[in-house]
This record gives sequence, C-alpha cells and structure tokens, in this order.
Amino acid sequence: MLLILILVKLMIIFLIFRYVATPQELNFNPVGKSVNIFTSYLFKNFKQPKEQTDRYIPLMVAGLIIFTLLLEFVSSSSDMRIINTGNVLIGFIRFIAMFLIVSVLLSLIVKQTIASYYFVYFYRIGTPWMRFTRKFIPINSSLIILPTCIVILILYILLSTVILMIIDMIYRNDISNIGYYQLFINGILISTQNGLLSIIELIRYLTWIVIARSLLTWVSPNPTAPIVQIIYALTEPILAPFRRVIPPVGMVDLSALAVVVFLWFLVVVLAEGVKYLF
Repeated sequence: MLLILILVKLMIIFLIFRYVATPQELNFNPVGKSVNIFTSYLFKNFKQPKEQTDRYIPLMVAGLIIFTLLLEFVSSSSDMRIINTGNVLIGFIRFIAMFLIVSVLLSLIVKQTIASYYFVYFYRIGTPWMRFTRKFIPINSSLIILPTCIVILILYILLSTVILMIIDMIYRNDISNIGYYQLFINGILISTQNGLLSIIELIRYLTWIVIARSLLTWVSPNPTAPIVQIIYALTEPILAPFRRVIPPVGMVDLSALAVVVFLWFLVVVLAEGVKYLF
C-alpha cells in the first residue's frame, strides 16, 4: 500500500505540472518533457487541444485519490476501515498542502536563478494562492509568501479537522451525546500537530540539500549540470544572508556549516515545541 501511495502522489504531481505547463514546454522544456512522458498515455485518445483537455485533470486527480481510498477500504479489516480510509484521505490533504507550500516558497526562486525553467511550474502553482492571500492581507512584496503558507496550513487544519470529526462521530453509538465542541478542539490540535510536524520534515529535507551543496564545493561540479543548478538555486536564498555575515576563511565557505547548524537548531526547537504544546 505504501508503494501505491507513493506512485499515486507522484502521478498527482505530474498531472498538476501538466496542468500549468504550456504545450511548447511539454515538448521542449526539460521538466515538461518528463511530465509529458509520464502523462501522455492518459490523453492519447483525446482529440482536443491541451487547453480543453486540462479540464479533465482535476477529475483525474480526484479519481486517483478515490481509487486509493477504495483500495484502502477494501484491504483494511472491518473494524478499522473507516479510520484507515480517513487517515489516508487526511494524508492526501496534508501532502497537497505541503506541495502547495513548497510551490509558494520555490516561486521566489524563479527570478533569481538561470535554472528558472525548473521552477516556473512551482511559480504558476503558487501564484494563485498568493493572489488569494492578498485579498485579505494587502502585501505587494515577496513578504506575502509567509502569510500565504500560513493560509494553506490553516485550510489543511480545517479540512483535516472536519474529517477527524466525521470519523469520530461514525464510531460513536449515541450521536445525541456527542460533544461537538470537544471534537472540534481535539481535531484542531491533532491536525495542527501533524501540520507542524510536516513543516519540520520539510526543514530536515532542506538541511540535507544544504549539506549536498557544501559537498559539491569539494568536487568542482559542472555548473551547467541540471542537478547542480537545482541544488544551488534551492540553497542560495538561505546561504546568501549568512555569507554576508560569515565571510569565507581561505577557500572554505563557512556559511553552509552555519546554515546547517541553524536549521538543525530550528528543527530541535520546533520539535520540542510541538511536544510541549501537544
């Protein structure tokens, strides 16, 4: 089941990328061509242009999620079907929320790197959410990214809470005695904890990417290699401020070490904070 979940989530990402890609990018852009390879078989029977077939992509994403939920429901024991299926649905919502948060963060990189063609898809995915957030918080600069991520996290928490409440109500025999307020509070706490833990996990991934950037400086990699450009683009926004404060010592750039220590400390503090609060 774990392998199926991974494959379904990857396909959802490919479908979302296809949705925001242009027809030209699907044939010439490095990322677009990969997306086209993995998704073209789904659209080969459609005789319509991409602008019209894109309307089927949300249905395909919903279909993949429903298929996975049904598979989990059938494969679970009778007393755990609702709980397991609900947890899988919450997992999909959390996955999509984290993907949107990553897209919003990576949208900042598009104008700051020569490898922008790798990140333009994230920019197109994250921009509508930034526009949505600006309706409530009128910030026209890139600082809108932080409140946008908070808005996405709040939406995940609310959706997850509703699902947890429904699961809890299904397993109670006497609906008239349900304390809806307590169910709501419990759902909010559990969803917030899981959301924060997912954010911590993202920071851990960033730490490993910074470590990879540090290791690359010892092997003099080809700067035009796609993976090198991606790693540099992902890490430069956070390394640059540290580099201004911590100058290199000879040929050694200590800013990467400082960032790793900072991110490690941030993960520890956040993890302990989540333990203390929840």
